[in-house]
Amino acid sequence: MIATQQEESIVIGRVGRDFATHHRIVGSRQPDSIRTNSRTPSPGGATGLSQGCFTPGQRQAKQGSPEGAAEHEPVAVALPGLKSGGYPRARGCHSWLNAAAPSGLRTHEQVHVRSRRLNSLKALLQFISGLCLAFLFGCGSKPAPSITLATTTSVQDTGLLDALVPRFREQTGIEVKVIAVGTGQALQLGRRGDADVLIVHDPESEQRFMDESHGESRRQIMHNDFVVVGPRNDPAGVRGSRSAAEAFLRIAGGQATFVSRGDESGTHLREKTTWRAAKVTPEGAWYVQSGTGMGAVLRLANEKRGYTLSDRGTFLALRDKIELTIVYEGDPLLLNRYSVIVVNPDKHGSDEHARARQFADFLAAPATQAFIGQFGVDRFGQPLFVPDAGKE
Repeated sequence: MIATQQEESIVIGRVGRDFATHHRIVGSRQPDSIRTNSRTPSPGGATGLSQGCFTPGQRQAKQGSPEGAAEHEPVAVALPGLKSGGYPRARGCHSWLNAAAPSGLRTHEQVHVRSRRLNSLKALLQFISGLCLAFLFGCGSKPAPSITLATTTSVQDTGLLDALVPRFREQTGIEVKVIAVGTGQALQLGRRGDADVLIVHDPESEQRFMDESHGESRRQIMHNDFVVVGPRNDPAGVRGSRSAAEAFLRIAGGQATFVSRGDESGTHLREKTTWRAAKVTPEGAWYVQSGTGMGAVLRLANEKRGYTLSDRGTFLALRDKIELTIVYEGDPLLLNRYSVIVVNPDKHGSDEHARARQFADFLAAPATQAFIGQFGVDRFGQPLFVPDAGKE
């Protein structure tokens, strides 16, 4: 029989449920001698490609055509028990790859179809191998060791922590998860065991924390001071005050706007101490409690043209972005000491405890202390903190 018209065949094989190969065949006039032998009977009544599995020599003996035997040798891959949609179940060395193509295909087209099937199978195997490798080397990998640090916002707002944490990670491989809050909140996190190490700056509350056995060790690492800042025109006449208490008294007397942290942070606690020294209970529309961090308080005071108490480091870090200025400084009452506390090991696992001690040792190390002593000089002409390790 001679093919005389164009045919459109879709040869669809299945591995599992779905593998599809689309093939376009354009028929042409060819002699029967080069037509497909896929239906050539073999011993036992089986067709050559669907049931036979021959070497080139066996094919020559069966068909009497050396060229045909070599050219039309099927590609055989055994997939035991696998059904090929619409094709015979694999037997012996047969598979879906060797299933007989529809009649009318030329032999070289049959080989092309089988090649496409083989490529599809290879792609599937590569995909499965990739998933296995991803599981073994990706999903199975352990996360980097880490600690949780609860710190006062001033250490974060000044940029010091952003400079120290990468240095610590480079030296130890330990990640530091930072929670920047007020000192009161940081101590509460330590009490609950939600932080491994703390940086705080209120000596009285720190001592209570230690007395309650929530901390294993406490070391002073640095200090700066608090300053009273306000509008450049100083409407309350704070400049010239002889003490921090007098400065606060003048602000209250003039009912000038004062923005408070209002968050039980170290800065807020020092503010309350200063109000007590001035024998003033701040209240009224002029006294604004923000409940926010130091940076946010400075911006709010700037918007309201009011006064506030700030640590010197955060004020210097933000002074180019606000119009406030220092109107009072220098009272010993405004000294601002920072300590590092390692939380009691009963509050967390032994691994975290060991890493927390490493971080505390890192902060007190001579190289780190020297770095702290120079931090800010290039930008502000003065350091934002003074190193204090070993000076308790």
